[in-house]
Formats: sequence, C-alpha cells, structure tokens
Amino acid sequence: MSESEGIARPPFNKANADLILRSSDGVKFYLHKQVLILASDVFDAMLSVPQPTQPPTEDMDPVSGLSLVQITEDSETLDRLLRFCYPIADPELRTVDEIRLVLIAAIKYEMEEIIPILRKRLSLFETSPLGVYALACELDLEDIANAAAVRCRAQGVATGYVSEMDRMTSRHMYELLEFCGQEHVPAGVGQSASRMLRDPSHEDRRRRRLGEKKFDLCAGAKDDKAVFNAHPCADMVIRSTDVTLMPFYVNRYIISLAAPTFFEHRRPITDPSYADLPVYELNEDCMIVFILLRLMYPLPELEFNDMDLLGVVTEAAVEYALPRVIEIMKRRWMGHMDTAPLRVYFAMMRFGWEREAEQAAIRASYIKRDTYVPEMANVSARAYRRFLLFREKRRAAVLAQLSTRTRHGGAGRAQLYWGRCSEVTNDRDRLALDIMENILEHGWPGARSCIRVLLSSQVHDTGGKQTRHRTTTSDEDILLGILEQGIQKAFQKISFFAEEPDKPK
Repeated sequence: MSESEGIARPPFNKANADLILRSSDGVKFYLHKQVLILASDVFDAMLSVPQPTQPPTEDMDPVSGLSLVQITEDSETLDRLLRFCYPIADPELRTVDEIRLVLIAAIKYEMEEIIPILRKRLSLFETSPLGVYALACELDLEDIANAAAVRCRAQGVATGYVSEMDRMTSRHMYELLEFCGQEHVPAGVGQSASRMLRDPSHEDRRRRRLGEKKFDLCAGAKDDKAVFNAHPCADMVIRSTDVTLMPFYVNRYIISLAAPTFFEHRRPITDPSYADLPVYELNEDCMIVFILLRLMYPLPELEFNDMDLLGVVTEAAVEYALPRVIEIMKRRWMGHMDTAPLRVYFAMMRFGWEREAEQAAIRASYIKRDTYVPEMANVSARAYRRFLLFREKRRAAVLAQLSTRTRHGGAGRAQLYWGRCSEVTNDRDRLALDIMENILEHGWPGARSCIRVLLSSQVHDTGGKQTRHRTTTSDEDILLGILEQGIQKAFQKISFFAEEPDKPK
C-alpha cells in the first residue's frame, strides 16, 4: 500500500503490527508497541498503562481493529523519526528545516537515544550556519548556537537572513550581530559580552526590579484598593494567582463593558469564603490584576510609566481583550517615543500595532548606535530585520544625497546595516551618520551644522595636489536647502510596510 492510499511506506505497513499511529495528514503507520516503548519514554508511559478490553470506537482502526493513536506530526516527519527508531537505515535529512521537524518530535516524545544523533547532525550542517544558529536558539541548544555563530563570523554571513530566523527572537539576532562585529573573537563564544544577555541572573535582576516597582505602586494606591473590597454593588469575585492575598470584589456589568469577551471562555468556581459569589481566577499576580481592574473601572487613570511594567500590563490587556486598557497602554508607550524609540518599536511589533510601530521605527532610525533593549526577547527576528533594512535604506538615502552634492564617498553596506559608531571607517561616513542623529535631536538646524562641517572639509585633487574646496555662506545655504529637500523626498519614498523583508521578487 502507498501513502496516497492512506498507508505508510514500508516497513511501516506490516501485517504483524499491533498499533497504528495516524499522522496529521491522515497517513496510518502500522507499528510495533515494543519498538516505541524502547525508543520513547512518552510511548513507554502511554503504552505501559493497562488498556481497556474494549477501547472506544474512535481509538480503534475500523479495518484492522488495532488501537489507533492520532498524533500532530505530518507523515514525512513521522516517517523520518520512526526510521531512527527501527533497525533500518537512518533517513537522509537534507535541510535544516527537515532536521528541525524531526528533532522537535524526538524531544516531544523523549527519545533520548535519538536526540544526540540529531544534535550531531545539526552541528555538522555547515552549508547554512544562519539556519543552524536560528534552530539552536529556538531549541535552546547553546553549544550548537555558539559554534554556528563562529561559523557565521568566519563566512561573513551574519548580516544575511534565512527563513529559519523567523522562529528565533530579535535578541538572538542582536547577539549574533554583536558577536560577529567584535574585533577580537573571545576565547569562547559563550563567554562573550553578548552572551551575558542569556545569563539567568540578568533576567532575575530585572524581575526583582519589576517586583519592587509593583510593590511601590501598590503602596501608593492603598486608598484605590478599597474600591475592590466587599460592598453591596459587587456581584462577583476576581482572584489572582496569589490566592492568599486580596480578592477583588467587582461588578459584573462593569467588567462586561470593559472586557466584552471576558465571560465567553471562563467558568466561575464557587467558594464559601466569598459569600457564594461566583469566583473567576486570572493567571496573573495580585498587582497586575489590581492595575487592570483599576484601569477598567471609570476612575482617574492610575499613573505609572515604567516600561518593564508597561510590557507586563500590556501583555495582560491584550490577552484578556480589554479595549480601554489597550488604548491607555498604547498612549503610555508612545509617551516614551522621544527617549526610547527602539523599545517602543519592538513593543508595538510584538502586539501587532503597525501604525505605532512605523512611527517608532522612523524615530529610532535616526539613532546611529545599535543597542540591546529588553523587548527584543519577545519578538521574532523578522521584526529586527525589517527595522534594520528600513534604517539602512534611510541611511543610504542620506549618503546618496551627500555623495551627489558634496563628492562624498559613502559607507559600506555593513556599516549602514548594523554596527557600532567606532566601526565606521572614515570621518566623512561618521559625519554622515551624525547628520541623521542630529535631525532627531535638534531638527534640521542641527543637521545643517553637521553638513556645514562636511562642506568645509571637502578635499579634491587638482593636478596631483590635494586642495581644500571652500564655499561661500550663500553657496552653503543654497546647497543645504537642496540637500534638505532631497533627503526629505527620499525619506518619503521609503515605506516601512511596503513589502516583506527578504521576500523573493
């Protein structure tokens, strides 16, 4: 029988099988329980449990009468995985994505003998170091990620992009670019400055600071908490994960207005401790529940602007579909546009708010230094790639205008795409990037001062001698006006969401 007829290829079609696994695309694999028990701890636990004499009809194959287990892997992935389990030739895995699907399945089913084989295959896959790095980051295989980063640096491909990178975070992409941009390779990639971002203690300190901020906010809002004490208007209770702390007595009508879908997928529990009122439990700590309810109620807005706390509250507001709270959070985020546009950009991309993301990207594109921001850890690398390509185009537009009007040579692509300020190889290129940063800080008057410096430093050859080109003040003013108009027109033609980055044309 063939897969087109719903039966797997040999040897997974034997008549002496005692179990059937059915793939997500409906192909049946006739297998032997003992092989699966030996290969997989998950199947060992599942199949070692005594089975009922007459299993339910949906758990039986109507043709053979064998037990049937529906799984989520497709037939190609399952075929490759099972060939590692059976005493037959191992399958060929030609791409990183093929290795990925099989490795994820092996990890899922706890196939401890097969996982190391797949890890080794991945580590030896040299033709796509970016793909290997992305998969290693996705599955938290740090040793393989480190080795792949070294290979990316050696092959000079760190500024490239492959589809596998969509599944890793922007933080991982930043770490790779930072490592490959270092002048000296550290003794071990795991010890490099970039890997410090992976250090659990770094995240622990951030959580601790966030906890302190929530505590301070809580202490400053003692009077507001009285709103959620037991009172005659309360007809339900919302409880946080901190069940020993304060329950929130609220009015169902107010909650239904602020969260229209709140009751659609939640069922209350009863607890005599709350006077038999229906109790709804939220998977949030007490302070986050308080902030959400405080913003949902028709009361003066609770003031807080800490960006770490904004991220947690925004995530909860989106999860529970709270329109009013979401709008408040957007406004709070946009209030940080001047001081932290890159953080705002990644937060907006995380929550799918494209208009706000584009505004933040435009502002962040003027900043010449690449830095890490915490929000990178929660967003796909594709968001970072989109920003870097957008910024590269805007920088290229400035340099193109300078080159046309001032005999300016321009920077190399890698410097336009990503890099530290100190990596720009000549003063003129550094000055060109200074122009963009001055537009952000001081508007066009600031940019004009940079361009005046550039004009005063123009040098060109005359009969083998270098002479300094000088311009009059009126000439400079005319040229500055032309440059300003040219740059602004070029910027208007660069759209942030015009096309997907790296999409084949």
